[in-house]
Amino acid sequence: MNPIRSLIADNLVKGISWWSNFWEKLVIEDSKGYLFNQLFPNREGFIIMAENSEEDKHYLIFIKVFQQAMKGNFAKMYAKAESGKEPLIKKKVERLRAELNYCYDELSFKEYLSDFLVRGGLNKSFNEHQEEISLLIKKSSWQELRIWSLLAIASYKPKDKGSIHFWRKYSNSK
Repeated sequence: MNPIRSLIADNLVKGISWWSNFWEKLVIEDSKGYLFNQLFPNREGFIIMAENSEEDKHYLIFIKVFQQAMKGNFAKMYAKAESGKEPLIKKKVERLRAELNYCYDELSFKEYLSDFLVRGGLNKSFNEHQEEISLLIKKSSWQELRIWSLLAIASYKPKDKGSIHFWRKYSNSK
């Protein structure tokens, strides 16, 4: 039984957004990271669910912007890594998750998000969708955006071989 699909199904049966309650389930109740690690193998399903909802399409853009910032941060780590050594991407992913956990109100989340996007460097996705993302950030509750940030982290799929090897190993661990 897939716990992520069960969570989504329960939400749909209750008539609430398919991603509702993810924060409570993935962070507060999931201290060992089991459910969070289940998000990665289900990333294609998230995209399908979001694409089928007109409202969620804006969140897909948010995910692309967030993941582009992740890509920029990871690229900096690779550039700083010593020759022949892989940077500690798994540790960075856990740190991103922990940073989101420390966001306790709207201001702390928006400060974190702004800083994270700036640290990611030039962001083509953000530049292409600046108005949509700015409105989404303004109109959405910070808790919803925090959930979508977690989904962006969990569904990030690196393109280079070293990172793909890492993500396969990461998603199969724990």
